[in-house]
Amino acid sequence: AFNDVIARMRVLDESRQEFVSNVSHELKTPMTSMKVLADSLLQMGEDVPPEMYREFLQDIDGELDRENQMIEELLSLARTDRKQVSMNISQLDINALAESVLKRVRPLAQKKDVELILVSEREIRAEADEVKMVMILTNLVENAVKYNREHGKVTVTLDSDGKSFTIAVTDTGIGIPKEAQAKIFDRFFRVDPSRSREIGGTGLGMAITKNIVDMMGGTIQVESETGKGTEFTIMLECETSGEIVKREPVPELKGARALVVDDDAQTCMSVSRMLREIEMTADWTTSGKEAVLRAKEAYEQNQEFKVYIIDWLMPDMNGIETVRRIRMVVGSEYPIIILTAYDWSDIEVEARAAGVTAFCAKPMFMSDIRDTLMTAIGQSQ
Repeated sequence: AFNDVIARMRVLDESRQEFVSNVSHELKTPMTSMKVLADSLLQMGEDVPPEMYREFLQDIDGELDRENQMIEELLSLARTDRKQVSMNISQLDINALAESVLKRVRPLAQKKDVELILVSEREIRAEADEVKMVMILTNLVENAVKYNREHGKVTVTLDSDGKSFTIAVTDTGIGIPKEAQAKIFDRFFRVDPSRSREIGGTGLGMAITKNIVDMMGGTIQVESETGKGTEFTIMLECETSGEIVKREPVPELKGARALVVDDDAQTCMSVSRMLREIEMTADWTTSGKEAVLRAKEAYEQNQEFKVYIIDWLMPDMNGIETVRRIRMVVGSEYPIIILTAYDWSDIEVEARAAGVTAFCAKPMFMSDIRDTLMTAIGQSQ
């Protein structure tokens, strides 16, 4: 028994040494970069070109941000390790919370050309700590974006059975090798250390996330396949309500037909469901060419679609060309909304000329859809 205790103490001591070594390395890396940049500026003196001077200062500022993030996450890790984090439990609208996180991460996703999707069959309300929920969901979604491929997808799926609720974050990214999945919640662990500078992060986020989930009495699991993507699933046991929250319809569009066009079937179903919640009749298709045919058929049968919501980027026919051809059939009477995960300022002139009425950023949420429809029909909220 004595030898067993000594062995455990030795392992603990090695673990502490490794932790201190990792912390020292992670803190010294940005400090060394800042020292090199500052020394370079001093050596060049007054001969530094203004553009280079600004670039060096921006690099130093970025390294300072990284250092601050490291210190904040070390403090968070210390608090969660010692169970010194207080829980402020309140009833939360989990759907609204997920929407707010995805909107916060949206600029990063647009920069990486990654599409964000929220899937939920019902409105979920549950007793939980809002700050902690935002922290763990933000960390999972940001990682899913950072480690994704170009034009990839990140899907957040919410579900509830009345006694618990689950949040699944699925990406189409690089995946995690099987041998690394058991270590993914270890502090400072990185699947590919060579990409740490490129992607960023401190290697502490997943350890903090696991600590918080454990403190909330929940579980977090990972499933992944190299080259195909990863799914993290959080389950928290608490009484939940899956009630349907009544949404006010847009009076001018109550009962009106709408056509949703997107090459992603999940997006089509999600937007169609939201339109039905505000008492519209929604159909959808994953093809721009088919959308033109359906618009023509509906128009000829006097069963026109009163609203079109069309994705900008589709493989068979892009959104602007789809709009142009639909306008040739139905004229200028009905509003057409372009749905895009990217900055539309570069295409706005061309899109308006083709007949686009309004734009809405992906992912489209219930909090967005009514405002966008009101704008499209010329009403103000």
